[in-house]
Amino acid sequence: MAVAEAPDELFSVQETNTITQLLQIASAFEASDRTEKLTIASPLAQGKKLIAKGLQTTTVYYTTIVPCGLHQIHTFIDTDLKTEDKSSHYLERTQEDYNDHHSISYLAKSFPRPVSDREWHHSIITKVEAEKVIMVSVPCFIQEKEKGRPLRPDRVRAEIRSMTLLTQISASKTRVDFYAELELGGYIPRWVINRELPKFMSRYTKYQEHFQHQRKLNQLTVEDGKNMGIMLMIKKKGESVEERLEAFLSKNEALQQLKTTSFPQLEGMMLALLKNKLFHKKTKQQHFGHKVDVEPESGGLAHIFRSRRQNLNDLTEAEASKIGSSFAHLLLTSFNSPEAVNAWSKDNEVLNLVFSDHAFFEPMLVEIGRALLERWMLGVRFRVFVGLVCSLGDLASDLYIINDYLNAGLTREAHRMIGLLAAGMVFNLWFTLLQVRGHSLHPSSYYTNPPTSTVFKEK
Repeated sequence: MAVAEAPDELFSVQETNTITQLLQIASAFEASDRTEKLTIASPLAQGKKLIAKGLQTTTVYYTTIVPCGLHQIHTFIDTDLKTEDKSSHYLERTQEDYNDHHSISYLAKSFPRPVSDREWHHSIITKVEAEKVIMVSVPCFIQEKEKGRPLRPDRVRAEIRSMTLLTQISASKTRVDFYAELELGGYIPRWVINRELPKFMSRYTKYQEHFQHQRKLNQLTVEDGKNMGIMLMIKKKGESVEERLEAFLSKNEALQQLKTTSFPQLEGMMLALLKNKLFHKKTKQQHFGHKVDVEPESGGLAHIFRSRRQNLNDLTEAEASKIGSSFAHLLLTSFNSPEAVNAWSKDNEVLNLVFSDHAFFEPMLVEIGRALLERWMLGVRFRVFVGLVCSLGDLASDLYIINDYLNAGLTREAHRMIGLLAAGMVFNLWFTLLQVRGHSLHPSSYYTNPPTSTVFKEK
């Protein structure tokens, strides 16, 4: 509920004590050394959780930076809570005002059988300060008859004590800290809690993404570019690259403006870049009335993709696609994403104006490249593991044969087999050292500066 700053005397003793209690829970959580990382739906946020041993209590913490003013996000949260589609998440949902800073909420949510459905009946209290907004939610303590809600036999009454702390960083940046202590009541498996927690904690990531999409082209900074790159690489189940890019561009006002004013083929270039394919199938094109096979230009040499165009408006769809496709080859031959982006920008001089005029563009591509490299590395690690298993199997079979030779008295053949094995191992070790000489063997050398390494230092 978006309210004006209210003097402390307008809050009842119970309301004031409730806010104090939640602030103490947050302080205790921060001081605890028994927290563990909480999986969050988006790398734009960070999360932690604390599970009370022997109890049904789980305390969670979530933080993110939203690119908008303090009162702007406060108003947006209030509007979103009142207008959210109730049918998509809850069996039942109501919210009504008790006074200008206190409302009563009722929620009911279905859970997979045999777990019983849960319901929550809460008091939501909002306190607005000069550079901070505190919103707390606790089990309802208003006893008036019209606010009462009897327990239902088919639902378990659960409790959540939560606090959302909005802190102004600047006129266009707000930090969101969310703490919640959950007591879901009754029987509920841990895997159900672990499944529901990321959904429960994802609301403020939605707000962060909403305001990021609203940023104008001339407002974008390096930090905006990092966030946009991260958002572009968040994959949803069953969603294709084309669908993901189309949905992103339809919401992002800055990229729409860039596409309209100076880079009409932006979408085609970004699509080819995000697909990250080293090789492309032949396509059929009309040539003097006959269909002929056309082999796309190979990306093995970066100069093949260097556009001869001097103006972004003159780029054809095919040229923009080739520029985007060339990024995959440079990413494969580079040791980190910034190096690949730097080489890519030099090989495509037509993009110089985008890189020089828009501070967000390069960090956005660096984040995209980092995510692509990380996925590549996962594939590389899997192939290395398979190769290791096969090699060990081959070694075991050779040792078995050597043992058979020795048992049969064929000493010369056994020694010859041992010599061949030793020579092969020495050659492989020498060749490996020759390949990695001068380079770090740690996987982090392939993608430096994790996407959330600097975002959360402003507290």
